[in-house]
Amino acid sequence: MALASLAVLLTCGSAQAAWPDRPIKLVVGFAAGGPTDIYARMLAKQLSEQMSQKVLVENKPGANANIAAEAVVREPADGYTFLFNTTSLPISAGLYAKLNYDPRKDLVPVARVMAFPLLVVASMKFGPSNPVEFAEYLRANPNKTNYSSGGVGNTQHLGMEMLLKRIDAKATHIAYKGTAQAVVDIISGDIQYQISGIAPVASYLDAKQLKPIAALSLKRLAKFPNVATFNESGYPGFEIDAWYGVMAATGTPASIVNDMSKQIEAAMKSEAIIKWLVEQDGYATYADPADYKTFLDSEFTRYKQIITDLGLKQE
Repeated sequence: MALASLAVLLTCGSAQAAWPDRPIKLVVGFAAGGPTDIYARMLAKQLSEQMSQKVLVENKPGANANIAAEAVVREPADGYTFLFNTTSLPISAGLYAKLNYDPRKDLVPVARVMAFPLLVVASMKFGPSNPVEFAEYLRANPNKTNYSSGGVGNTQHLGMEMLLKRIDAKATHIAYKGTAQAVVDIISGDIQYQISGIAPVASYLDAKQLKPIAALSLKRLAKFPNVATFNESGYPGFEIDAWYGVMAATGTPASIVNDMSKQIEAAMKSEAIIKWLVEQDGYATYADPADYKTFLDSEFTRYKQIITDLGLKQE
């Protein structure tokens, strides 16, 4: 009996030690070719090289990335399926009246991975040119300016509402189906400003068709050293960025979660990833499972609060 028990323990131990002994899936909630997909594939490529095992990206777009999250939850919690998640996770938790999974109970944090800074960009016809002027102008002109976003309930929309709340101002939201036409209308002056990542507006900023009002990071950006932050302009601690992380289905062995987290940490310190992030105007934000959980808890709280304040709800 003792020998049999020992054999079982040895078998379990060797099986666990063998992870990963087959390809790993990294599920992305957005279409192939988009920014999230590109970031996930860069991480997957580096992990594949480190782990001597393929890490394959699987795209399951739709429903604000909830299709992908639900798919990961429904897979066996064996350490071979992970979710490459974005801000859409805490947004969905606050926005949707009913989900087929619980974002906070059915998924466990593995690692925070990377982030990309956001700017407030404006029409050249818009008067304010820095965070202080922007806040003062909006407070003096409540609901007399318009800002755009690529749709209701995304980071552009909710991030701007967080900013408006912080500076005690009000403005009118104009939702577009995507960001391309929104940028065109800002250039024309029909819309005054919006929150944006750097890449989608870089050429317009270079051509002086748009102007940067403020960085939403805690520190000034290397690419825009003359653009002030709200953090340094009287609104300490204010920060919004486009962030990404990795999660697993609840029940995934803690040893595998920790091993995968360490692999991601190594990946984010690799020369290839560091060089690539600089080129993409991004930065590594690695956090282990415990620290990523703390960060996620804060994001769930603040997105739920702004969604509740706005009275938003999706079925």
